[in-house]
Amino acid sequence: QFKARESALKKLESMLGKKEKLIMKALSKAEGFRNKAKSLRDNAAKVKDANKDIKRLDRIKKELEWTLERQSRKVIALGGKVKNAETVLKNMKKAKKLAIPHRLTPAEPVTGGRYTPEQRTAKPTASAVPTLLNDAHDALTAKDVEAAKTILQQLMQVHHKLKDSDNKRTLGYEILDLKTSIKLTALS
Repeated sequence: QFKARESALKKLESMLGKKEKLIMKALSKAEGFRNKAKSLRDNAAKVKDANKDIKRLDRIKKELEWTLERQSRKVIALGGKVKNAETVLKNMKKAKKLAIPHRLTPAEPVTGGRYTPEQRTAKPTASAVPTLLNDAHDALTAKDVEAAKTILQQLMQVHHKLKDSDNKRTLGYEILDLKTSIKLTALS
C-alpha cells in the first residue's frame, strides 16, 4: 500500500512539476506581453510628444515664413528707395549746374533796390535761379516788395519750364517760401 501511495504521489508530483512548468512558462509569456504593452505605451507617449513638437514646429515655421515675407517686403521697399536715391544722386550730379544754393549764400545785390526794365522783361534761365532767389531775399530784406514779386514771377516761369522733378520740387518749395516771405513783409 505504501508503494502504491508512493507511486501515486510521485505521479502527482511529476504532474504538479509539469503544471508548474506550464504556469511558469505562461507567467513568463505574460511578463513578456506586459513588457511589450509597457513599451507600446511608452512609444505611444513618445508619438504624442512628437506630434505636439511637430505642431509647435509648424507654428514656428509659419511665423518664420510670415516674418521672412514681411522682411523681404521691407527689403524690396528699401531696394526701391535705394534705387530712387541712386537715381536722385545721379540726377543731382548731372544737374550740379542747376543746384540752388542756400539763401545765406552771398549774391550780387540788386542795383538801386529796383530792377531795370531790361531785367524785368528778360527771360530767366535755370542757371539764374540761385541769383534770382538771392536777389528776391535781398529785396525783401530791403522791404522792396515789388521787386521781390517781379523776381517771384521770373522764378515761377523757370519752375514751369524745368523738367528735372527733383530740382522742380526744390524750386517749388523755395517759391512757396518766397511767397510767404513776401506776404509777411507786406504785412509788416
